[in-house]
Amino acid sequence: MKKALWVVCLLWLAPVAQAGGLGEFLDLSPEQEGALRVLRVQTEEAVAPLKQQVRLREEVLAEELREEEPNLPGVGRIVVEIHRLREQAAAVRGQARQTAVGLLSDEQQEWLDPLRLSATLAPVARQAVHLNLIGPGEPPHTTSD
Repeated sequence: MKKALWVVCLLWLAPVAQAGGLGEFLDLSPEQEGALRVLRVQTEEAVAPLKQQVRLREEVLAEELREEEPNLPGVGRIVVEIHRLREQAAAVRGQARQTAVGLLSDEQQEWLDPLRLSATLAPVARQAVHLNLIGPGEPPHTTSD
């Protein structure tokens, strides 16, 4: 039942979201939109060095694994380092997400749950489009009495 209510909510909101994007969907003020953009750039700048370190460690790992007899303790150490770097990046993104949500009013925050559900359903919808069960951007069918 709960799933059906969310789907109805999403179907009702879909035209609004498609017409004006997230800013219109959440009724963001220009100040909020600007602050969210700045936060996004700051977050990516903070995560970029961590991503670079992951790429470098992955290259070292790939080289080690190409060896005829890889140094298994070294491989394990590199895998742990990569994992820790990814955790650090996730923590930075998580803190930024909390900051971003804090920029929204309580009413705007209430609309995040339908967006979360939509994000969860997006891969399923793409699969349905790929299997030609639905068309891309196809409006929902309604039954007429």
